[in-house]
Amino acid sequence: MANPGGDFYGSDAASDTTIASLPNDPTRLLNYIYLHALGQGNSRDGEALSWIADQLRTGAVPAVERAVMYRAAAMIPGAETAERQANLDGRPGVAIGYVETTAGYRQDLIIDPGTGAFIGEREVLLKPDGVFPAGTAQAWTAVRTTVADGAPRATPDGGFDAGGCTPTNYGEGSYTCPSKLTRPRSSRPRP
Repeated sequence: MANPGGDFYGSDAASDTTIASLPNDPTRLLNYIYLHALGQGNSRDGEALSWIADQLRTGAVPAVERAVMYRAAAMIPGAETAERQANLDGRPGVAIGYVETTAGYRQDLIIDPGTGAFIGEREVLLKPDGVFPAGTAQAWTAVRTTVADGAPRATPDGGFDAGGCTPTNYGEGSYTCPSKLTRPRSSRPRP
C-alpha cells in the first residue's frame, strides 16, 4: 500500500521523480547504484541487484527505465540469465540471477520476455539451511501490474490501519489485528 505521494511504506524504492532522473545508460546506472548502496548488503554486486529489485517490485517503473535496469542487472559481475523460469504464481519468464556466496543464496529477477514486465523474484538456497535442502526457494514473489481508477486512501500505517490493526508496545512494526476482517460494502474510496 502506498502512502501520500505514491511512495511505498518501509521500502527503499525511489519515487517517480527519482526514477525519471536516474541515468539512462546501463553502465552509468550501475555505477550510480554502487555509489548509492555503498557499504550496504552482503556484497556490492548483490546489493546492486537488490536495489534494482526494490525499484521493480513496486510495479511502477516505466518500460524505458525498466529496460535500463535489466541491462544494468545483467552487467553485474557474475550475473547470469536463465530462460524458462517461473515466478510464484507459475508465469514463465527469463531470470537474471546473482549468486550471493557470502549469504549462501541466489537472487533472481524474473521478467516476462514478451512484454518486458517485471513479474517476480526469488531467493534460492545454495546450501542446506537447517531442515531446508539446497535448491529451496526461501523467498519469492509474483508481481502483477494493472491500471486502476484511483489510489487507495493513504493512512499513517498503510495496510495495517486499513485492516483495523493497532500498534502494540512490542516495538516498531508490531501490530495487533482483528482475527476476522470484514469487507466494506462499497469499493469506492472514502474522501
